[in-house]
Amino acid sequence: VLSHTWGEEEVPYQDYIGTQCQGMKSYDKIDQACRKAAGHSILWAWADTCCIDKSNSAELPEAINSMCRWY
Repeated sequence: VLSHTWGEEEVPYQDYIGTQCQGMKSYDKIDQACRKAAGHSILWAWADTCCIDKSNSAELPEAINSMCRWY
């Protein structure tokens, strides 16, 4: 498990699916975590700040309630 602490300007889902996220402060943290995972032959990475669409009123509560099971 790769973990992190939340910081300033976390990358939200809407920005991550676009191209705006590469200039954000926390983008480098996500990029480095993915590179580290790939270096250990891990195919998938999860970053809750950008993997959960907080604007989706159905997805958000389901994701919050499922988070313990995911982790």
